[in-house]
Amino acid sequence: MFSPFLKKKNGAEQQPSREEIGLRKDAQKMEAEGTAFAAETGESEAATDAVLVPKSHMDKKSLDLIFAVEQMIKEKQHVEMSHRDLQDRLGHANGQTDRLNRDLKNLGKVIEEREKSIQELERRLGDKNLKVDQMMEDYRELQAALTGEIEELKGMLELERQNYAGLLQKYNGTSAEKNKKDRRA
Repeated sequence: MFSPFLKKKNGAEQQPSREEIGLRKDAQKMEAEGTAFAAETGESEAATDAVLVPKSHMDKKSLDLIFAVEQMIKEKQHVEMSHRDLQDRLGHANGQTDRLNRDLKNLGKVIEEREKSIQELERRLGDKNLKVDQMMEDYRELQAALTGEIEELKGMLELERQNYAGLLQKYNGTSAEKNKKDRRA
């Protein structure tokens, strides 16, 4: 099967006239200028369409070639636009990555500071717990000492009560005897 580009033309169509050769050269120059202009300005489709080629004077091979070149130019422009779009997206993604890395570093610093703060609070809490434990131990010792003193004082108080009761009894006994002697006398 032959492609439409390779089909042989009859003898009259195969040999173009000098006029057709001149028109083709002019068309190629205009197309080259148009594509150069399109590449510079970025207005690809408008520049490609702006190339005015008298297509009525061209044979089928030339028209097919021009159509293929135009399609290639459009495809190239589409690829370039896609490439620019992807570059923009890559730049945006890199910016976000940089921002996230900065945020990560900042959060790392914040976490480090918080850990230092927690360690300091734990140290202070440990010191206070030691003080509380020491105070509790002192309180227990003091309570034990005071309990001993209270028991000793209770014992002394009971002894003094007994002494007082004995003395009161003696006084009452001597007072009763004295009252008896006074009544007798």
